Amino acid sequence: MNGLNFDLTKIKIEEIRVVDASISNPKGVSVLHDDEELILDLTFDTGVSIKNNRIKANLKCDLKPSKSTDIVGSFNLSFIYHVENLSELVIMDEDLVKTIDSKLLECLSDTTYSTSRGIIYSRCLGTIFKNVILPMTPSNTFVINMKD
Repeated sequence: MNGLNFDLTKIKIEEIRVVDASISNPKGVSVLHDDEELILDLTFDTGVSIKNNRIKANLKCDLKPSKSTDIVGSFNLSFIYHVENLSELVIMDEDLVKTIDSKLLECLSDTTYSTSRGIIYSRCLGTIFKNVILPMTPSNTFVINMKD
């Protein structure tokens, strides 16, 4: 699909849910080592309801310090988007596998990720991950899983 019917003004965020925002730090470590890197594991998936003109985008983010194996930050955020002209931007094939217009998918993944960056940053303040700011990442680096 080439984005001919994509129109940003026809998209709105209906809901943002913080499904999980937990930090496990069983030993109560207060500071990470200066040379310690954070391992970031991101998963992005979508679900589509053409009938309701909605797309659900889920971003799951796990943070783990490279040297502290028992410290984990788990974040799962869910976004519900209403897309007024969704039926023009989604294709169903014989196997009911949906293809989403690339411009729409890029817009939703960028919005989901950038908003999640802010939510995760604010949730990490006052914790072992107090200095965590997720990196700027182009949306084409996401592996996007489709769900019905």
